[in-house]
Amino acid sequence: MISFSEKAMLRAREVLKDQEVMRIAVMGGGCSGLQYHIASESINTVSDRDNVFDCGGFQVAIDPKSMVYLAGSEIEYEEVFGGGRFVVNNPNASRTCGCGKSFS
Repeated sequence: MISFSEKAMLRAREVLKDQEVMRIAVMGGGCSGLQYHIASESINTVSDRDNVFDCGGFQVAIDPKSMVYLAGSEIEYEEVFGGGRFVVNNPNASRTCGCGKSFS
């Protein structure tokens, strides 16, 4: 299971349109070996294998392989110069890069 900070939940509700889910995935790459991918996508792309969570006004889809890496994580939203971004606080990461976008 993953959780969202109040600020992240509010932002997700603002940006996700009707019939969209937030897709959170872990992919190979980045300077630490693995990287996070967070994007909106059509609810029609969700497969039967995905873990789908209702997060109080929006849904999150995570594929089974990514769920292994993300279990217990908290999603935050932070304002940065020129915009904002979702950030994954992952207790399973042994190290992260300086930008926070990749981990191992």
